[in-house]
Amino acid sequence: SPGIKKGSMLDCLILTPHLFYETFAIPPGWDVKSGPNKWTMSEAIRGKEPTEWKQAQEKAGKTVVKIGGEEGLDNMKLAANRILNCELPGGNHVTLKKLLQSPKVQTQQMITWKMEGIECKALIDIDPGDTMPSALMDLKGAAWPDPAKFEWDALKYGLDFQAGFYCIGYEAATEIPKTRFLWPVIGNQRPWLPAFYKLVGDEMQQAKERVMETFRRYKECVETNKWPGLTDGWQQLGGKWK
Repeated sequence: SPGIKKGSMLDCLILTPHLFYETFAIPPGWDVKSGPNKWTMSEAIRGKEPTEWKQAQEKAGKTVVKIGGEEGLDNMKLAANRILNCELPGGNHVTLKKLLQSPKVQTQQMITWKMEGIECKALIDIDPGDTMPSALMDLKGAAWPDPAKFEWDALKYGLDFQAGFYCIGYEAATEIPKTRFLWPVIGNQRPWLPAFYKLVGDEMQQAKERVMETFRRYKECVETNKWPGLTDGWQQLGGKWK
């Protein structure tokens, strides 16, 4: 989907910027034909030249992402730089950019483990290592990353479950406890605003417990071949709408 493509592009701009033009291709912006590198809207949608251009990029193994041409890419790079230059929580004045320069930091790390006998795996964007030994980080793109909207998205997409799942898995694979999960977030559309969120303390512990309970119940269902319904009887809607 376009959102997933933009999210992958943001990850690349922050974690592996040197690989960006080997991985992604940005179509020229379209307008009223003001210059040689512009297409009209109808050309961009149905034109022969844009179609052939896209096919050539995909044949070369690149992902084509529409973000408003090089101007849109420049704005996204500015947002990525704001993420990189933000100080991380902890009071040690370390920015994400400085953190990523450390040889002890691991990025795009795949871990595997078993939970309740079930094979699990997770791809961790950033393991800060000794700089922030209790934390893991995951870069996110969001349509509009303001606190109220992102907290709703976190509930909708189960980001607390993801945080608990990743931390449990890391502990199982390395025997190093993780109690904090950080999300640097960039809006994936204009004006590409950055935001920063974390899950720590009691909320993190609750997330871990929910993950473990979910896997315990899943194992029980598999072993007994009994799958309960999602509700016990008729449930009234509207409680969360107030």
